[in-house]
Amino acid sequence: MQDYDNAKKYAFKLINIVTTLNKNDFITPEKTKMFKELNARIFHISCLFQLVSSQPQLSGYAEEELQSLFRDANTVFGLQSVRLISFHVSLGKLFAGLLRFERVTPHFNAVENIRIRSCNKANRRKIGEMLMELVEACLIQIQNNRRTISISHFSTSNEVDYLYKFVKELLSTERDLSNEFEESPAKQSFRQNRQVVISSLFNGGCCVW
Repeated sequence: MQDYDNAKKYAFKLINIVTTLNKNDFITPEKTKMFKELNARIFHISCLFQLVSSQPQLSGYAEEELQSLFRDANTVFGLQSVRLISFHVSLGKLFAGLLRFERVTPHFNAVENIRIRSCNKANRRKIGEMLMELVEACLIQIQNNRRTISISHFSTSNEVDYLYKFVKELLSTERDLSNEFEESPAKQSFRQNRQVVISSLFNGGCCVW
């Protein structure tokens, strides 16, 4: 969406459709209904952040909408809910797709913190798998866009330093998590992605450093 008015119109239309359907649905649990509404609001936020680069005046509004979404998600799902983790992973992947990795970090950290607090082994494994999904999404975006992620993509050296540290944290997390699980195609894929990223970003294949 290049035009914010159209993006807003379609986003709000989607939210209204979901809200109306929920009101007329007397079978679906309330939390499931709210989950649908929150997912619809993610579309609106996606539109906003895609337009911020060309329309900086939307930045404040986009941030307010995002924080409101966080508060509602925490209220609806609770701080330990698998659905809340899924919510964070979805938003993290959204921002990774926009190459807004600074926006990925809060979701990445939220999932990690929930996992650390979890005492149930099965839950920790499930959360670990979801965290790996987010890590892989970030690594794939960095790998696929390594030729376009250049100095010109950043306005300050601090942003370059941030990406450097973020990639190191991704790789470290991927390594730690993959060591917890048995050998699998997914693990092998993670390792291959890690090798590509290391060779591209740290050995001069990418023009960031």
